[in-house]
Amino acid sequence: LLSYMLIGLMVYFLMTSLGELAAYMPVSGSFATYGQNYVEEGFGLALGWNYWYNWAVTIAVDLVAAQLVMSWWFPDTPGWIWSALFLGVIFLLNYISVRGFGEAEYWFSLIKVTTVIVFIIVGVLMIIGIFKG
Repeated sequence: LLSYMLIGLMVYFLMTSLGELAAYMPVSGSFATYGQNYVEEGFGLALGWNYWYNWAVTIAVDLVAAQLVMSWWFPDTPGWIWSALFLGVIFLLNYISVRGFGEAEYWFSLIKVTTVIVFIIVGVLMIIGIFKG
């Protein structure tokens, strides 16, 4: 629990610093632009490519995780079908307009936040003894 609080504090300071930097010098581009302008051009290039590589690997891991979760419920369906289906959903969400993408992000975020709140409430009720574990 202490490590979560420490990392949360570090993320808070990092994001407020990035917000201050964005307010001081608004630029078009990502945060790699700040690394390019304030450190070195090569640093910004490396930062941008590392960020791209991070998301390229993450999407593959997410597709494998979705395949594993769905294969638990539907064990007879080949895993590549689930990966292809979810890749298609991700592609469609990125292909539609910005408004549609924002709407989808809103609803997915609402589902995620609601789920976390419900899990916290159920966990507290289990600790109190109302729900038996």
